[in-house]
Amino acid sequence: MSTKSPDGMRTAYHEEEGKMIVSYEQDIEAVLKANHEQRAASSRLARKGDMHHVMRVPTVVLMQIAQQTGLDFFNPDDAKQILEILKRPEYAAFRTYDGQI
Repeated sequence: MSTKSPDGMRTAYHEEEGKMIVSYEQDIEAVLKANHEQRAASSRLARKGDMHHVMRVPTVVLMQIAQQTGLDFFNPDDAKQILEILKRPEYAAFRTYDGQI
């Protein structure tokens, strides 16, 4: 059995050795394309307000980071640590802004 959410994340359920196993999949190509287009269209010299869009991260990536680190994005202290992880070069494809985050 599986379900699909509005953001394209697919949750699949199956039983294995009497235990319910849940797996998550999400096609992130659309997010990567949108991020690339937004980043290419913006200018580092453009005037920014107090708030501006700096990254778009798929849910499945946040879940993967939480699973690998044991951090909870809904805990404010853990969320800060997750954001620091997302600033690393390996997550640059999720940025929509070239300046300092």
